[in-house]
Amino acid sequence: MKPTIVICPGSWGTVFSFQPLIEAFEARDYPVICKVIETYPTNWNPPDINPDTVHLGSEVLNPLHEEGKDIILFMHSYGGVYGPEEATDLVVIRKEAARDVLFHHHDLTLRKQPLRVFKCPVVWVPYDDDDNRYKELLGYIHTGQDRVVPLDLQKRFVATARIGRTALLGDATHCPHLQQPRKLVETVEEMVGSITG
Repeated sequence: MKPTIVICPGSWGTVFSFQPLIEAFEARDYPVICKVIETYPTNWNPPDINPDTVHLGSEVLNPLHEEGKDIILFMHSYGGVYGPEEATDLVVIRKEAARDVLFHHHDLTLRKQPLRVFKCPVVWVPYDDDDNRYKELLGYIHTGQDRVVPLDLQKRFVATARIGRTALLGDATHCPHLQQPRKLVETVEEMVGSITG
């Protein structure tokens, strides 16, 4: 059985906006989960833990781990902020990680999301892990025509994080999951293959 793809949408992202990518993964026989928090708690303030992180762990990752599932965590934009915090025991890949794999790679359909989630501190990032257990497992999918996170900024992030594996979707903007979902799935498969052998 193929690993389960867990999609962590970016800011204000909806499940609907990831439907083309979900369908592209499912067409290649991957089970896919994309869940977003529907209602944010009213009684929290930063520096409390990010509610998106809590939701990802309690509603998605913990149940999958209990079932013994292999996971590819695909993080899109802001999804790469809250995703890794709940995935400390996973293997990691990010755009901008081996039993499990994490990915980071922005949204047009919006959902209600409080701005305070962006003030929550980042507690853990895989590329800054002291024991370097994730170093060889990190990857980043560049989007060449991205106007939200320009290619130059993406390259600086990759250099800062010392990420060795990269791929380029040269004609992709910030939303390749909408523009070229099949190509994005192929790129993910190639990158996972280079990590897992």
